[in-house]
Amino acid sequence: MSDLEPTPGVATRAVTVRVSRQFCATAECVFDAWLDPVTTGSFLFAAEAGEVLRAEIDARVGGKFRFGRRENGAEVRWAGEYLWIDRPQLLAFSLNDGSRTPTDERVIIELASVGLGSLLVLTHEMGLERYPERQRIETEWRRRLGMLSFLCPLPRGPDFPAMQQRPTTHI
Repeated sequence: MSDLEPTPGVATRAVTVRVSRQFCATAECVFDAWLDPVTTGSFLFAAEAGEVLRAEIDARVGGKFRFGRRENGAEVRWAGEYLWIDRPQLLAFSLNDGSRTPTDERVIIELASVGLGSLLVLTHEMGLERYPERQRIETEWRRRLGMLSFLCPLPRGPDFPAMQQRPTTHI
């Protein structure tokens, strides 16, 4: 390492955003959604308007993921590397949105079974330079987890009876 290269320090991941969400789906179902390119592209890297151009996942420790979409005529890219995969309770990956210089951002997903569903705790660690953005990032993660809740099916089978459909009321 030369004298000009910065050494990693406390400020590397000094800003932390943590959000949690309870799901009706099992921990296995929610965990698997993070490693499926189609599902992940539908909630994690989706935009309200935009065309998915690339969705690649190499779901193993050291494996990489790349997503790209077109928004307003420009390509938006996301990439990262899987740091830890312990199905269905722990997933950690680095994250870079491609618009900035590479960062040492890390996202940690922790899952636990709760009743018939699961609880997800997401921790996003980032550098001090992202401090002003922490509120926006927290709001965005909450929105993404809300999208994920619609993609994970309710459990079915002998231990999980099908939900009763509510009658439609006409006025």
